[in-house]
Amino acid sequence: MPEATPDQLIGRSNDLHKILLDLRNADIKIILLDGQSGAGKTALINYLLSVRSSQQDRFTARIFQSCWQESWTSVITGVARQLPVSEAMRFANIEVLEQAVIDSASRFNVLLALDNVEPQHHDYFQRFAQRWLAAEHNSVITTTSIQPLNVVGDAVVR
Repeated sequence: MPEATPDQLIGRSNDLHKILLDLRNADIKIILLDGQSGAGKTALINYLLSVRSSQQDRFTARIFQSCWQESWTSVITGVARQLPVSEAMRFANIEVLEQAVIDSASRFNVLLALDNVEPQHHDYFQRFAQRWLAAEHNSVITTTSIQPLNVVGDAVVR
């Protein structure tokens, strides 16, 4: 996971404060960060993953996965490699693999950062997000994207 420092978050202190408040709220399972390239979205989630605070003590695992120029299958496989998912499961089809990731999020409190979700991922992410939101867990996905992601349900857009 790339390291971020507070000096990389110039002009983002309000966003950081809002997201830290969101992370305290157990009802929020997805935080969507969108905006133009170079706005500091990636630095913000890297900082969130690296900082330890009372708001984030509930997370036992912190995962960073870049989506940039990757297929959705590669993205989910990369996430699964960072979670305690059985080796055999890593060779399953995408729906089974997504469910294995969600099941791990139910067993462990995960802060999952999906960086640079691209337009070709949007339909896949939408499907995955609906299943993520329907599951019983205290894990959170943070995403960055240049284009807004349309997620129906309890997702927070920053």
